[in-house]
Order: sequence, then C-alpha cells, then structure tokens
Amino acid sequence: TGAWYLHMLDLETGEVTPVAGSNIKPKSGTYTNGAVGNTLSAVVGNIGGVYCCSDGYVYYTDQGSHALQVVIPGVRGDYTKGIVKTLIGVLGSAGSDEIGSSAAPTGKLKAPSDVEIDANGVIYIAGNSNKVIRVLTPKVN
Repeated sequence: TGAWYLHMLDLETGEVTPVAGSNIKPKSGTYTNGAVGNTLSAVVGNIGGVYCCSDGYVYYTDQGSHALQVVIPGVRGDYTKGIVKTLIGVLGSAGSDEIGSSAAPTGKLKAPSDVEIDANGVIYIAGNSNKVIRVLTPKVN
C-alpha cells in the first residue's frame, strides 16, 4: 500500500510530516484540491517532481491527476492550514492541449514527471508520457 501524501522532512529533527493529501488512494475522477485551510483533505496521486521556493510555496507534479499543483502555506507557515491549488491541468484528465497565457489553467498535461522554476519565475514542466517540456512564463505588468 502507498501513502497518498506529500511529505516534508525536517532536516534538524528528522521528523517527517504530511504537507498535503488525504491518505485516500485515488480512483478515477476522485482527485480534488481539498478544502481551503485543510491541505490534508486534498486527494493526491503519484507525486513526480517537487520544487520548494524560498517564499514557502511547494510546487509538485502529480502523475496520477495529470496536473501541476502548488501548496500555499497558511498562517505562520503551517502547510496543513493552507491551500492546494491546481496551476495547470484538469484533475484526472490526461491530455496534451497547448498551454498558453490565457489557457494555462485549462491546458492539459499527461503524467508530468518533474517541475523546475528559474530565477525569473519561469516554470518548466517535464512531461513523461508525452515527452515534452512545457514552459509557463509569469505575467509581466
């Protein structure tokens, strides 16, 4: 059996704690971001890559839900009191729709395997199944 969580390791204490996920093995059509203020209610599938930012945001690819998601910490950096937000992908629906500035939230991914973010905030998403690298650039005002 698997643990259907995104975990965090405290390097000082060695403690491992869940950051997001409900420990419910996802079935087709059951992926959710969970409730606002309760990241442990999100249904998390197969975590691919994880990228942690200095602002506390944790980005991860979920190969099972075919999405790039972010965990935004809550008050005083408590991840479990934050939110899980889907940045790209339609939860549980694989595809290869183009991702553009206007279609980013509805563009589809297929089992994304990794995520990286450069110094300019450009997000790179590696697609394992469709063998592409998607690039999402931030809006500039």
